[in-house]
Amino acid sequence: MVTPAPLTPEIFPYKLCSEIEMLISMDHNNIVNIYEYYLYRDQVFMVMEYLEGGELLNVIQNNPELLSENNIRKIMSDILSAVAYMHSKNIGSFYATFGNLECTAI
Repeated sequence: MVTPAPLTPEIFPYKLCSEIEMLISMDHNNIVNIYEYYLYRDQVFMVMEYLEGGELLNVIQNNPELLSENNIRKIMSDILSAVAYMHSKNIGSFYATFGNLECTAI
């Protein structure tokens, strides 16, 4: 069994940079674009596409009337389309919750 090396404070920013490089390579309508990133000391700064609308969780909590069957179908279709795209690129897992999904329009 192979045990991954722990992410020490010295290694973490560089591991994160490799994850960001992978995300930069994504080209899908339902995945936010990351244009550039900068590593400064132990911090990573990203220049990302601006998405008007905010987090999906906030949209749902603040506008429960938007949770019609048709809207839920559209939201799930968009999420699953992005997941299928990532799987087609051999990216098997990512952290997706309603708190880190962005909403542009419902």
